[in-house]
Amino acid sequence: MVIGISLAGVSPARRADGLGGKVHRASTPINAHKMDAPLALTQMNVRRCVAGSQDAKREPNIVRESTTMTESAPAVRLLREGARATILIDRPAKKNAIDEATWRALPLVAAEIAADPEIAVVVVRGAGGVFSAGADIGEFVALTAADEARRRSYADAVRDGEEAIARIAQPTIAAIEGVCVGGGCQIALACDLRVAAEGARFGVTPARLGIVYPVASTARLVGAVGASAAKELLFTGRLMGSDEALAKRLVDRLTPPDALDAAIDDLVSAMAAASRYSIDAAKRTVDAIVGGATDHMALDALWRGGFSGEDLKEGAQAFLDKRLPRFTWRP
Repeated sequence: MVIGISLAGVSPARRADGLGGKVHRASTPINAHKMDAPLALTQMNVRRCVAGSQDAKREPNIVRESTTMTESAPAVRLLREGARATILIDRPAKKNAIDEATWRALPLVAAEIAADPEIAVVVVRGAGGVFSAGADIGEFVALTAADEARRRSYADAVRDGEEAIARIAQPTIAAIEGVCVGGGCQIALACDLRVAAEGARFGVTPARLGIVYPVASTARLVGAVGASAAKELLFTGRLMGSDEALAKRLVDRLTPPDALDAAIDDLVSAMAAASRYSIDAAKRTVDAIVGGATDHMALDALWRGGFSGEDLKEGAQAFLDKRLPRFTWRP
Protein backbone atom coordinates (compact mmCIF):
# COMPACT_ATOMS: atom_id res chain seq x y z
CA MET A 1 0.00 0.00 0.00
CA VAL A 2 1.54 3.33 -1.06
CA ILE A 3 0.37 6.52 0.61
CA GLY A 4 1.33 9.65 -1.30
CA ILE A 5 0.84 12.13 1.52
CA SER A 6 2.81 13.13 4.57
CA LEU A 7 1.86 11.09 7.62
CA ALA A 8 2.77 11.13 11.28
CA GLY A 9 2.86 8.40 13.84
CA VAL A 10 5.06 6.35 16.09
CA SER A 11 5.30 2.60 16.49
CA PRO A 12 7.66 0.71 18.80
CA ALA A 13 8.23 -2.04 16.27
CA ARG A 14 11.71 -2.62 14.92
CA ARG A 15 11.65 -3.44 11.23
CA ALA A 16 13.55 -6.13 9.40
CA ASP A 17 15.67 -3.33 7.99
CA GLY A 18 16.32 -2.01 11.49
CA LEU A 19 13.82 0.83 11.39
CA GLY A 20 10.65 1.67 13.17
CA GLY A 21 8.64 4.69 14.02
CA LYS A 22 7.92 8.18 12.87
CA VAL A 23 7.09 9.35 9.39
CA HIS A 24 8.81 12.46 8.08
CA ARG A 25 7.55 14.86 5.47
CA ALA A 26 8.65 14.05 1.97
CA SER A 27 11.31 16.32 0.56
CA THR A 28 11.76 17.22 -3.10
CA PRO A 29 12.20 14.05 -5.19
CA ILE A 30 15.77 13.13 -6.02
CA ASN A 31 16.67 13.40 -9.68
CA ALA A 32 18.53 10.63 -11.46
CA HIS A 33 21.62 11.71 -13.35
CA LYS A 34 22.12 10.50 -16.88
CA MET A 35 23.30 6.94 -17.30
CA ASP A 36 23.79 4.54 -20.18
CA ALA A 37 21.64 1.58 -19.11
CA PRO A 38 19.41 0.83 -17.40
CA LEU A 39 17.72 4.19 -16.94
CA ALA A 40 17.30 5.10 -13.26
CA LEU A 41 14.08 6.73 -12.12
CA THR A 42 13.31 8.05 -8.67
CA GLN A 43 10.08 7.96 -6.71
CA MET A 44 9.42 9.45 -3.30
CA ASN A 45 6.69 7.79 -1.32
CA VAL A 46 5.53 6.83 2.13
CA ARG A 47 4.92 3.09 2.37
CA ARG A 48 2.96 1.24 5.03
CA CYS A 49 4.86 -1.90 6.02
CA VAL A 50 2.65 -4.86 6.85
CA ALA A 51 3.61 -7.29 9.62
CA GLY A 52 4.84 -10.59 8.30
CA SER A 53 5.97 -9.09 5.01
CA GLN A 54 9.59 -8.74 3.98
CA ASP A 55 9.47 -5.14 5.23
CA ALA A 56 8.44 -5.90 8.81
CA LYS A 57 9.04 -8.52 11.46
CA ARG A 58 6.59 -7.69 14.18
CA GLU A 59 3.69 -5.29 13.53
CA PRO A 60 2.46 -2.65 11.06
CA ASN A 61 4.77 0.31 10.85
CA ILE A 62 5.12 3.52 8.91
CA VAL A 63 8.38 5.04 7.75
CA ARG A 64 9.53 7.71 5.37
CA GLU A 65 10.91 6.05 2.27
CA SER A 66 12.82 7.22 -0.79
CA THR A 67 12.98 4.52 -3.42
CA THR A 68 15.44 4.63 -6.28
CA MET A 69 13.66 2.72 -9.02
CA THR A 70 14.93 0.77 -12.00
CA GLU A 71 12.70 -0.23 -14.89
CA SER A 72 11.54 -3.36 -13.05
CA ALA A 73 11.92 -3.01 -9.28
CA PRO A 74 13.51 -0.91 -6.56
CA ALA A 75 17.28 -1.34 -6.43
CA VAL A 76 17.96 0.73 -3.32
CA ARG A 77 15.60 2.09 -0.69
CA LEU A 78 16.35 4.93 1.70
CA LEU A 79 14.33 4.52 4.89
CA ARG A 80 14.28 7.14 7.64
CA GLU A 81 13.16 7.08 11.24
CA GLY A 82 14.13 9.83 13.60
CA ALA A 83 17.89 10.38 13.47
CA ARG A 84 18.52 7.13 11.60
CA ALA A 85 18.60 6.48 7.87
CA THR A 86 18.89 2.99 6.41
CA ILE A 87 20.22 2.35 2.92
CA LEU A 88 18.63 -0.95 1.97
CA ILE A 89 19.96 -2.87 -1.04
CA ASP A 90 16.72 -4.44 -2.20
CA ARG A 91 17.29 -7.25 -4.71
CA PRO A 92 16.61 -10.26 -2.49
CA ALA A 93 15.79 -12.57 -5.40
CA LYS A 94 19.38 -12.01 -6.59
CA LYS A 95 20.83 -12.15 -3.05
CA ASN A 96 21.25 -8.39 -3.41
CA ALA A 97 23.77 -8.75 -6.22
CA ILE A 98 24.88 -5.26 -7.15
CA ASP A 99 24.05 -4.40 -10.74
CA GLU A 100 24.88 -1.15 -12.48
CA ALA A 101 21.57 0.41 -11.49
CA THR A 102 22.36 -0.28 -7.85
CA TRP A 103 25.80 1.30 -8.10
CA ARG A 104 24.23 4.34 -9.76
CA ALA A 105 21.52 4.57 -7.12
CA LEU A 106 23.97 4.92 -4.23
CA PRO A 107 25.08 8.50 -5.03
CA LEU A 108 21.40 9.48 -5.26
CA VAL A 109 20.54 8.20 -1.80
CA ALA A 110 23.77 9.69 -0.43
CA ALA A 111 22.67 13.07 -1.80
CA GLU A 112 19.30 12.65 -0.06
CA ILE A 113 21.10 11.96 3.21
CA ALA A 114 23.35 15.00 2.76
CA ALA A 115 20.26 17.18 2.29
CA ASP A 116 18.74 16.16 5.64
CA PRO A 117 20.63 17.65 8.61
CA GLU A 118 18.53 15.68 11.09
CA ILE A 119 20.03 12.35 10.02
CA ALA A 120 22.70 11.46 12.58
CA VAL A 121 23.57 7.85 11.70
CA VAL A 122 23.34 5.77 8.52
CA VAL A 123 22.90 1.98 8.48
CA VAL A 124 23.64 0.02 5.31
CA ARG A 125 22.17 -3.46 4.90
CA GLY A 126 20.62 -5.89 2.44
CA ALA A 127 17.05 -7.12 2.19
CA GLY A 128 16.01 -10.68 2.92
CA GLY A 129 18.71 -11.57 5.43
CA VAL A 130 21.62 -11.23 2.99
CA PHE A 131 24.01 -8.28 2.76
CA SER A 132 25.18 -8.82 -0.84
CA ALA A 133 26.43 -11.69 -2.97
CA GLY A 134 28.63 -9.25 -4.90
CA ALA A 135 28.49 -7.88 -8.41
CA ASP A 136 25.76 -9.01 -10.79
CA ILE A 137 27.94 -11.30 -12.92
CA GLY A 138 25.33 -11.44 -15.67
CA GLU A 139 26.26 -7.89 -16.64
CA PHE A 140 29.91 -8.81 -17.16
CA VAL A 141 29.15 -10.93 -20.23
CA ALA A 142 27.72 -7.92 -22.04
CA LEU A 143 30.58 -5.73 -20.83
CA THR A 144 33.20 -8.00 -22.38
CA ALA A 145 31.58 -7.40 -25.78
CA ALA A 146 31.07 -3.66 -25.26
CA ASP A 147 33.29 -0.84 -26.45
CA GLU A 148 35.79 0.94 -24.22
CA ALA A 149 33.47 3.89 -23.54
CA ARG A 150 30.77 1.55 -22.26
CA ARG A 151 33.19 -0.34 -20.01
CA ARG A 152 34.55 2.92 -18.66
CA SER A 153 31.02 4.10 -17.89
CA TYR A 154 30.36 0.94 -15.88
CA ALA A 155 33.65 1.27 -14.00
CA ASP A 156 32.83 4.89 -13.19
CA ALA A 157 29.45 3.83 -11.81
CA VAL A 158 31.12 1.29 -9.50
CA ARG A 159 33.66 3.83 -8.29
CA ASP A 160 31.08 6.57 -7.78
CA GLY A 161 28.73 4.26 -5.88
CA GLU A 162 31.41 3.07 -3.48
CA GLU A 163 32.79 6.56 -2.92
CA ALA A 164 29.30 7.92 -2.28
CA ILE A 165 29.07 5.60 0.73
CA ALA A 166 32.59 6.44 1.88
CA ARG A 167 31.91 10.19 1.72
CA ILE A 168 28.72 10.21 3.75
CA ALA A 169 29.42 12.70 6.53
CA GLN A 170 27.50 10.85 9.24
CA PRO A 171 28.76 7.65 10.87
CA THR A 172 27.94 4.66 8.68
CA ILE A 173 27.36 1.13 9.96
CA ALA A 174 27.22 -1.95 7.75
CA ALA A 175 24.78 -4.48 9.25
CA ILE A 176 25.95 -7.76 7.72
CA GLU A 177 24.17 -11.10 7.61
CA GLY A 178 24.18 -13.96 5.14
CA VAL A 179 26.91 -13.34 2.60
CA CYS A 180 29.10 -10.31 1.98
CA VAL A 181 31.20 -10.96 -1.11
CA GLY A 182 33.07 -8.95 -3.73
CA GLY A 183 31.17 -5.74 -4.38
CA GLY A 184 29.32 -6.30 -1.12
CA CYS A 185 32.65 -6.16 0.70
CA GLN A 186 33.43 -2.95 -1.19
CA ILE A 187 30.31 -1.33 0.23
CA ALA A 188 30.87 -2.74 3.72
CA LEU A 189 34.48 -1.55 3.78
CA ALA A 190 33.36 1.92 2.70
CA CYS A 191 31.37 2.14 5.95
CA ASP A 192 32.89 3.33 9.20
CA LEU A 193 31.88 0.23 11.17
CA ARG A 194 30.91 -3.32 10.29
CA VAL A 195 28.70 -5.38 12.61
CA ALA A 196 28.00 -8.94 11.49
CA ALA A 197 25.74 -11.76 12.54
CA GLU A 198 27.46 -15.00 13.44
CA GLY A 199 27.44 -17.35 10.48
CA ALA A 200 27.90 -14.62 7.87
CA ARG A 201 30.40 -15.43 5.12
CA PHE A 202 32.85 -13.06 3.49
CA GLY A 203 34.97 -13.12 0.36
CA VAL A 204 36.98 -10.86 -1.92
CA THR A 205 36.63 -12.73 -5.18
CA PRO A 206 37.92 -10.86 -8.26
CA ALA A 207 40.55 -13.55 -8.94
CA ARG A 208 37.74 -16.06 -9.50
CA LEU A 209 36.38 -13.88 -12.30
CA GLY A 210 39.48 -12.46 -13.94
CA ILE A 211 38.88 -8.88 -12.83
CA VAL A 212 40.78 -6.53 -10.53
CA TYR A 213 39.55 -5.08 -7.25
CA PRO A 214 39.37 -1.26 -7.42
CA VAL A 215 42.29 0.67 -5.97
CA ALA A 216 40.20 2.43 -3.31
CA SER A 217 38.57 -0.87 -2.32
CA THR A 218 41.95 -2.57 -2.05
CA ALA A 219 43.28 0.29 0.08
CA ARG A 220 40.35 -0.08 2.46
CA LEU A 221 40.85 -3.84 2.60
CA VAL A 222 44.54 -3.38 3.42
CA GLY A 223 43.63 -0.80 6.06
CA ALA A 224 41.26 -3.26 7.70
CA VAL A 225 43.16 -6.57 7.59
CA GLY A 226 46.76 -5.65 6.73
CA ALA A 227 48.78 -6.15 3.56
CA SER A 228 49.57 -9.86 3.79
CA ALA A 229 46.04 -10.88 4.78
CA ALA A 230 44.65 -8.71 1.98
CA LYS A 231 46.93 -10.42 -0.52
CA GLU A 232 45.89 -13.87 0.66
CA LEU A 233 42.21 -13.01 0.33
CA LEU A 234 42.72 -11.42 -3.09
CA PHE A 235 44.98 -14.19 -4.41
CA THR A 236 42.68 -17.06 -3.39
CA GLY A 237 39.22 -15.53 -3.58
CA ARG A 238 38.16 -17.94 -0.84
CA LEU A 239 35.20 -17.44 1.44
CA MET A 240 35.74 -17.13 5.18
CA GLY A 241 33.42 -17.38 8.13
CA SER A 242 32.42 -14.70 10.58
CA ASP A 243 34.88 -15.77 13.30
CA GLU A 244 37.82 -15.43 10.92
CA ALA A 245 36.47 -12.12 9.63
CA LEU A 246 36.44 -10.81 13.20
CA ALA A 247 39.93 -12.15 13.90
CA LYS A 248 41.21 -10.45 10.74
CA ARG A 249 39.39 -7.23 11.73
CA LEU A 250 37.33 -7.23 8.56
CA VAL A 251 34.38 -6.77 10.92
CA ASP A 252 34.34 -4.88 14.19
CA ARG A 253 31.75 -6.87 16.11
CA LEU A 254 29.91 -10.19 15.93
CA THR A 255 26.47 -10.84 17.37
CA PRO A 256 24.14 -13.84 17.47
CA PRO A 257 21.88 -13.71 14.40
CA ASP A 258 18.82 -12.78 16.44
CA ALA A 259 20.71 -9.98 18.22
CA LEU A 260 21.99 -8.10 15.16
CA ASP A 261 19.12 -5.59 15.11
CA ALA A 262 19.50 -4.90 18.83
CA ALA A 263 23.25 -4.36 18.45
CA ILE A 264 22.65 -1.91 15.61
CA ASP A 265 19.95 -0.16 17.66
CA ASP A 266 22.37 0.26 20.57
CA LEU A 267 25.05 1.79 18.35
CA VAL A 268 22.58 4.10 16.64
CA SER A 269 21.12 5.25 19.96
CA ALA A 270 24.55 5.98 21.44
CA MET A 271 25.67 7.96 18.40
CA ALA A 272 22.39 9.84 18.01
CA ALA A 273 22.60 10.96 21.65
CA ALA A 274 26.18 12.20 21.31
CA SER A 275 27.41 15.57 20.08
CA ARG A 276 27.13 15.73 16.30
CA TYR A 277 30.01 18.22 16.29
CA SER A 278 32.28 15.85 18.18
CA ILE A 279 31.41 12.94 15.89
CA ASP A 280 31.79 15.01 12.74
CA ALA A 281 35.19 16.28 13.84
CA ALA A 282 36.31 12.80 14.92
CA LYS A 283 35.32 11.25 11.59
CA ARG A 284 37.07 13.98 9.62
CA THR A 285 40.19 13.65 11.75
CA VAL A 286 40.44 9.85 11.59
CA ASP A 287 39.76 9.80 7.84
CA ALA A 288 42.40 12.46 7.26
CA ILE A 289 44.99 10.54 9.29
CA VAL A 290 44.20 7.28 7.49
CA GLY A 291 44.46 9.15 4.21
CA GLY A 292 47.98 10.29 5.09
CA ALA A 293 47.25 13.94 5.81
CA THR A 294 50.34 15.82 6.95
CA ASP A 295 48.91 19.34 7.25
CA HIS A 296 46.97 19.25 10.50
CA MET A 297 46.00 22.94 10.65
CA ALA A 298 42.42 22.29 9.52
CA LEU A 299 42.13 19.42 11.98
CA ASP A 300 43.47 21.59 14.77
CA ALA A 301 40.79 24.14 13.87
CA LEU A 302 38.13 21.48 14.44
CA TRP A 303 39.63 20.70 17.84
CA ARG A 304 39.87 24.37 18.85
CA GLY A 305 36.38 25.06 17.54
CA GLY A 306 34.93 22.70 20.08
CA PHE A 307 35.90 25.02 22.93
CA SER A 308 33.69 27.81 21.60
CA GLY A 309 30.78 25.68 20.48
CA GLU A 310 27.31 25.46 21.96
CA ASP A 311 27.61 21.71 22.35
CA LEU A 312 30.39 22.05 24.93
CA LYS A 313 28.32 24.53 26.91
CA GLU A 314 25.39 22.13 26.91
CA GLY A 315 27.50 19.05 27.59
CA ALA A 316 29.33 20.59 30.53
CA GLN A 317 26.15 22.03 32.06
CA ALA A 318 24.31 18.74 31.64
CA PHE A 319 27.15 16.94 33.40
CA LEU A 320 26.98 19.35 36.33
CA ASP A 321 23.17 19.12 36.40
CA LYS A 322 23.35 15.31 36.30
CA ARG A 323 21.06 15.12 33.26
CA LEU A 324 21.34 13.98 29.68
CA PRO A 325 22.66 16.66 27.30
CA ARG A 326 20.56 18.02 24.45
CA PHE A 327 23.08 18.80 21.75
CA THR A 328 21.98 21.13 18.97
CA TRP A 329 24.89 21.40 16.50
CA ARG A 330 23.99 20.43 12.94
CA PRO A 331 26.20 20.40 9.85
